Amino acid sequence: MFCEKCGAQLPDGAKFCEKCGTPVREAGAPVSSVTPPPPPVSTEDGETSSSPAFSAPVAPAAPAAPSAAALAIKKFFSNKRNCLIVAAALLVVIVAVVLIVVISSQPKKVYLDDYFNITYRGCNGYATASVEWDEEALQKIDKKIFKSDKKQNSSSVWDELQGIVDSVSSLKNYVFINISYPNPTLTNGDKITVAYNVIDENFESKYHVKLKLRHETVEVTELADPVAFDPLSNVTFTFSGIDGYGTASFAVSADEVKIGDTGISAHYYPFSQSLEVSFSGAEGRSLYTLQYGFDPNSGLSNGDTVRFSITYPNGDINQALAASAGISVPTEAKSVTVAGLTPVTAFDPFECVTPVFTGYSSIGEMNIEVKTGQVTVGDYRMKISATNNYGTISVIVTIVNSLGEELENVRYTSYDNSGLSNGDEIKLEPSYFDAEDFVRRYGISLPESKTISCTGLTEPINPALQSHVSATFGGYEGYGSMTSFSVVGPDVYTLGDYTFKLTANLSLEWPRGCSLIVVVADKTGSNLFTVEYTSYNYYDIDKNGAEVTFGCSLGSSTRERYLRDYGIVFENSLVLTASGLTPTTPVDPRDQLTYSFSGENGSIRLSFGLKQSSFTVGNYTVSLEIREETSWGTTYLREYFTVTDASGTEVASGYYQASACQNLSEGTNITVYQYLDQDKIASETGLLFSKDQISVIVSTK
Repeated sequence: MFCEKCGAQLPDGAKFCEKCGTPVREAGAPVSSVTPPPPPVSTEDGETSSSPAFSAPVAPAAPAAPSAAALAIKKFFSNKRNCLIVAAALLVVIVAVVLIVVISSQPKKVYLDDYFNITYRGCNGYATASVEWDEEALQKIDKKIFKSDKKQNSSSVWDELQGIVDSVSSLKNYVFINISYPNPTLTNGDKITVAYNVIDENFESKYHVKLKLRHETVEVTELADPVAFDPLSNVTFTFSGIDGYGTASFAVSADEVKIGDTGISAHYYPFSQSLEVSFSGAEGRSLYTLQYGFDPNSGLSNGDTVRFSITYPNGDINQALAASAGISVPTEAKSVTVAGLTPVTAFDPFECVTPVFTGYSSIGEMNIEVKTGQVTVGDYRMKISATNNYGTISVIVTIVNSLGEELENVRYTSYDNSGLSNGDEIKLEPSYFDAEDFVRRYGISLPESKTISCTGLTEPINPALQSHVSATFGGYEGYGSMTSFSVVGPDVYTLGDYTFKLTANLSLEWPRGCSLIVVVADKTGSNLFTVEYTSYNYYDIDKNGAEVTFGCSLGSSTRERYLRDYGIVFENSLVLTASGLTPTTPVDPRDQLTYSFSGENGSIRLSFGLKQSSFTVGNYTVSLEIREETSWGTTYLREYFTVTDASGTEVASGYYQASACQNLSEGTNITVYQYLDQDKIASETGLLFSKDQISVIVSTK
């Protein structure tokens, strides 16, 4: 038999279950049971009443015999090993459930590489890379990230708004893909580094995703090589114009050249100083444009080297050209030697004229005489003429063609054709003349200017008056004077056809005067004219080295007339230099004064004292004395000085006086000033007594 509770098999006659301890009911024993009371019944008045208080007891049913399945289960669990197996199976189920829950709670990994492509533009060695999003793949991942039923069905207004935003959002709006490579352009085999930035730092947590990259580096492969093409292979270079002023230009054999099998055509547009090459595709759309220029592009001579190079655009041309058209071009300049320019013929019109100089040097004049009036130069005739209008000299060159038509006049002019001296240079220059343009148009070069040196003038007579006079000076600096003025050597001498008589005059008394009189006579002895040189600064000379000037009595026009008529040059002035003056000695007797104040404020009195009563300066003695003198009710405080020479003779005197000496107040500023004739004393003794005021501040402290 089996336990009614746990199903364990029991031995015959057992009273209790050996496994669970449940008492074993004997066969045929009654089973007591209590029938629960019936539920209360509601009455019409709302009160409850129970069913009848008593009910007939129900006889217990006989226990049913256990089924075979129940007996098998009881038998299975009665085995301890089977219980362990069941427990292990339950544990596996629980772990699987936990793993499912954990995995489902982890963020979803999104590999960004699956939703963008790296695309290339250009050719091998000149390519660039960029990132393009895969819109079809984006649509699928966007539905998984942003189309949340929870947000769309939420009752929260904010969640509803967020749902609207998510419905139009895309992963590419939250992530920026960065690509970088070491060189500006790409070549097959280069490595591209891929990285990303999340624009919204809360993006991953907000949408429960984890962003990753499968590949952080990408190798560049399968870039096509650019097609080499030289645009200048279809171009010839021509040179035209005059040698030294030539120009370069382009000539093309065809306006359009197809470049291999690329479907690209090169179109040529030559200009006077440049060439434009435009590259276009099969549909005719312009892809890229190059511009070539010359260096140099003008002023060319036969044998020069001209460099033809790309002038536009700047930068790495092949990078842009390969990217747009898949073509590479040579970027080095092409050098070509200039040839075929017309040689220049030089013509100097001044070989057809002769300058003529007349008069004395310093007042000479120039004129132009024409030797040859017409010269043939190449295909032209050059006519030469000259004019002299009121001292303005012109040499005129007229170019005439084979038909006798005068094409152009070139006028060389000089305005400085008088007052000339031997050795002076006279420059004739053309007006409104472009020498370069003249050569360019006619192939003839004219001089830009002509400089003529003055020669052949008669040298005038110069009496050299300054070398015939001498002077001595005396006195003290600042008060010196010319003490003598005389003629050196003979006072009458002859130069050329003229005789000069010199007389020197000097008067130191009033009226003062200093002059040199020059009388000029011809070779017959007849007086022609008199010239006087006078000085007004020969006294009160400041210092040694000062110039004493004698001015000429003749004006410039008169001197020029005498030069033109007689050929004699008189200087505008004579200059002598002072020397031998004795320096003056500064003296200030106030250096010996002492100042003292006494009394109450408002009644303070000034007193002078002396450090010493006399002192010596050179050959003179200066004696000092303090006096207080009253005149017209005013008291004066004075320092008297007396100057005596070596013999004791008084030669000068004077005094210094205080501006006030009584009834002074503290802090008052008084001055001590001079009463003396400074110039007289200095001129007689060389002692320069100070005339400056000295300031003294009243103070009894």
